[in-house]
Amino acid sequence: AEAVAPLVRSGVRVVDLNISDNPSQELERILGQEKFDFVGVNIRNIFFRHNPQIDQWRSVVRTIKTVLPHSKIVAGGAAFSLLPEEIMATIEDLDIGVIGEGEETFLELMHKPLSEVKGIVYRSGSSLNFTPPRERHDFKNLPIPKRDWPDLDLTRYNMLNMQTKRGCVFGCRHCPMSYLEGTTLRFRDLSAIQEEIKYLDSLGFKKIFFVDNIFNFPMDYSLKVVDILKKFQWEWTGYFKPDFFNKDYIFALSASGCRNIRISLEGGSDKVHRYLGTSISVKALLRLLGLSGLLHKHKLNLSFGIYIGLPGENGIDFLKTLILAFRILLKRHSILFISFWLFPKSEIGEKFQRSRSLTQPPFYRKHLAFVFRFLPVLQFKILPKLLGKRVRTGGS
Repeated sequence: AEAVAPLVRSGVRVVDLNISDNPSQELERILGQEKFDFVGVNIRNIFFRHNPQIDQWRSVVRTIKTVLPHSKIVAGGAAFSLLPEEIMATIEDLDIGVIGEGEETFLELMHKPLSEVKGIVYRSGSSLNFTPPRERHDFKNLPIPKRDWPDLDLTRYNMLNMQTKRGCVFGCRHCPMSYLEGTTLRFRDLSAIQEEIKYLDSLGFKKIFFVDNIFNFPMDYSLKVVDILKKFQWEWTGYFKPDFFNKDYIFALSASGCRNIRISLEGGSDKVHRYLGTSISVKALLRLLGLSGLLHKHKLNLSFGIYIGLPGENGIDFLKTLILAFRILLKRHSILFISFWLFPKSEIGEKFQRSRSLTQPPFYRKHLAFVFRFLPVLQFKILPKLLGKRVRTGGS
């Protein structure tokens, strides 16, 4: 974003509709202040053919086109990159789409003929033209993202996010991250991480969420980032794998200000884990739970997102998941139950795409729908009485 400002004649504005009290009014206000040549929209989360979500995006884009009919509307984000053709066909007011990482692509499409810009899709009459894929960015040398925009009220955020690396080497069969970020880890320079933390600190922020796919892998790089965080004593969290923990690492996390360790689990069955290729074992998880006393002593909570309705899962596997959930709760940690979705551009998602809807997990919704009605009862009625611990459910 910092590189855009001197290149665009009318300047750059940023609005986050997620923190607006009146998103439609706020959007129209910003659009009415200048004649923007390009308007970018970030479509990060969407389950395609889920009408309320797609209708919301269609409404946003329609507003932009109505207020600024001559502006080029450019879509990007993770969800768009997974379903570019379908989203372009469904939201007909979109002019251009960025597939994959967009830091370099967005700059180029403002100054080059679209046919010469890699990694985009654009309209030409009634047809869609796709350009060749773009090579992965040199993440190490990308500039620090600008946060202090005039139209962003930073006081509305509980925490901001950072990313220290891109890419995923684990190759889970149900996850599209390898497609989105590649299978090679690309690390940021540690000095750049420290400079960004200083920048956010100067804006008054003391909470951060690291959006790396797995923060604690590789361990040596993770520890170097943790050493930087020790200097600032922020409260922070991120996504972790249960396999990569030991007592020394727990000490380091606590000393650096980490208070919440988030872990995604594909249920409680090793059979399902093997089918999905997650490289997670129940044994590794139980080994981490065995350190709960140490974790609580150092003010570290484990927050688990547990998926249910997974490919390859049956009733026995689901029972194992419930048993594992109770073991986690007995150790006084937190759980979020999430119903599973099949993602395009993942191995399993592509396998089922031809015969099943991407937005309706066929497994439990078809045969065990009562599970999804039972989970809120489990959350709000049963578990608080039994354990005095709040449990959240979601994704239903």
